[in-house]
Amino acid sequence: MHLHRTTLHLLALTILFTGFAGYTFMNAAWTPPLDPPTANVDAPINVGSIDQVKSAGLSVDALSVIGGSMGITSPGPRIKMTNTSTVPPSFDWWLYANGPSFYLIADRDGNGNWNTPAEAPWPMQVVVGATSTSDFVKFSNAVRSPKYCDEVGLNCFLASSLGKSEDVYKLCTAITPGNWRDTIIVPSTWTAATCASFATTQGATLSTFGCIAGDKYYLRNDHACDAASKNPIPSNKFCSVVVPGSWRDTMAVPSSWSNSECADYARTVGATSHTMGCFTATSFVFGNTTTCNTGGSTDAADMKICSAVVGGNWRDTVNVPASWDYGTCASFQSSTGAAESGIGCVLPSGFSYGDTLGCS
Repeated sequence: MHLHRTTLHLLALTILFTGFAGYTFMNAAWTPPLDPPTANVDAPINVGSIDQVKSAGLSVDALSVIGGSMGITSPGPRIKMTNTSTVPPSFDWWLYANGPSFYLIADRDGNGNWNTPAEAPWPMQVVVGATSTSDFVKFSNAVRSPKYCDEVGLNCFLASSLGKSEDVYKLCTAITPGNWRDTIIVPSTWTAATCASFATTQGATLSTFGCIAGDKYYLRNDHACDAASKNPIPSNKFCSVVVPGSWRDTMAVPSSWSNSECADYARTVGATSHTMGCFTATSFVFGNTTTCNTGGSTDAADMKICSAVVGGNWRDTVNVPASWDYGTCASFQSSTGAAESGIGCVLPSGFSYGDTLGCS
């Protein structure tokens, strides 16, 4: 009986102690350690605002940089683009920077290397010089575009007009501001000084020197055509029609033209007098056409002309390439300040306005 009572007392004490311990554990507050343990695991890359460094490669299915910038720091940094396309030809590509040069490189031989003889010449190389004037871009082959323009998108050349010597002529314009202007095509050997001398002889007070290049024209910048303006003009004989004290209009004409054709043209455009002459390599001669179309000049059987007109005031006719049309002539007219324009041909024995089908 005594043992039985002792056992009951021990059981009751055990139950009481266990309950008290459980209660204490459930209500205890967690107090973190004062210092974290050593060799803790780094935070994942999507957590925190502190830069992280991985000493080996990192592969991801996609990568987006939102805000800030992405940088590559190494000697000769490069970015590889692995092309998994099965459509031939299919190359891997690199962007590579080395010193003053930046390259676009193709793995032509497919060996996974960007710098073997098979990769040269590299498709594109951008070179930065000490100053911007020495910068350039080099391509391994051709640059293809339907149109080429200057750095501000103006003074454009159509690709179809490049390399055609018949499409490039130098221009000399004699001007009396507020009164009249006279634009002529001249030999490629003429300079701004030759043009100024011609303008003075014409009675003009100013002159500008430019060029026609394909479907474009430059009335104040001959340098745009320096490299390509070595071709002879269609004819070095000219006819100049005049309203004394008012205006003058000069154009190149076939060598078959005589005083009669020039006079007929003068009457048609409302001029009261006329004269003929010749351009030479460095000068011009009025009144003497015996030396015309010599010294290497060609003599087109017929030539297209564009006239810019201010009715009752002045007209400016210029010989133009065969590629010019009504729209090109109208653009030239607008640039001269004229109100009207007309396009036509000078022929071996005359001229025609409005019909350019026979122009060469």
